[in-house]
Amino acid sequence: MPVVLLHGIGSNAHSFEPLMTALHRHYPSVAWDFPGYGQSEPLPIEAPRLAHYAVVLSHLIEHLEIKRFVLVGHSLGCLVAARYARVTPEGIAALFLISPALGYSERKDAPLPPEVAARITQLERLGAAKFAAKRAPAMLADPSARPDVMQAVGSNGSLMVQVP
Repeated sequence: MPVVLLHGIGSNAHSFEPLMTALHRHYPSVAWDFPGYGQSEPLPIEAPRLAHYAVVLSHLIEHLEIKRFVLVGHSLGCLVAARYARVTPEGIAALFLISPALGYSERKDAPLPPEVAARITQLERLGAAKFAAKRAPAMLADPSARPDVMQAVGSNGSLMVQVP
């Protein structure tokens, strides 16, 4: 049964390569860059919502002709996975939500918390690739233990990684 992996904010499909390598003997797996991540085109709307990403995920599942699968979300990927599962539960054999993003409990029209606003400013100033590389060490418990994982987390990724 295939495993579909959804990354978190500031990450990409490549961050799942070690897991996919471990899974490949028993489970084909697909990790996909959210629109606007890696080399993918962003969604053509100013402020995409979870429902928009869930629709794009639905198109990917359909394109790959996956009928039944395990869906795994990490961080922001949990929110998209949960939304997808709520709207399109039929093909999901199991749902795993790993370290879900909690959000900021702010009203929609409220200003962003200062640390979030600073991160967005830094992203705009550095660009996605440099921003990801700079944040990567803080996203791993021990960045020096697995240079390959550190590189994957800090890279800008590609559109999709698939291990048969």
